[in-house]
Amino acid sequence: MNQITEEAVAKVRGYVINQARYQCPAGMYGDLWEDMCEVADDMTDEQTEEFLLERAILDDINLIKLVENITLAELYDEDGWVDDVANYIVDYKDDCLVLWNTLASKCES
Repeated sequence: MNQITEEAVAKVRGYVINQARYQCPAGMYGDLWEDMCEVADDMTDEQTEEFLLERAILDDINLIKLVENITLAELYDEDGWVDDVANYIVDYKDDCLVLWNTLASKCES
């Protein structure tokens, strides 16, 4: 990978890791989802990444394809939320189940 591609992949990887804990898993809406978001607020990107390592969601080839769908303006927007990333996370929802189940279980305890 060239430097520009590496930087773009690193940027979008960070968004995927951060946004994954705030995605609304199917069937988890309302109060449970709101509670999960509160728990997610206390989770770091590093902690979230541990749930996603070695999964297809963080594979460089898949992230490059995601980067190709995002404009540079979106990628470097200060808001830090990219709709294409949210859709990507939904596409790889099976890779996030352990993360989401962990968040949900912390809400119940």
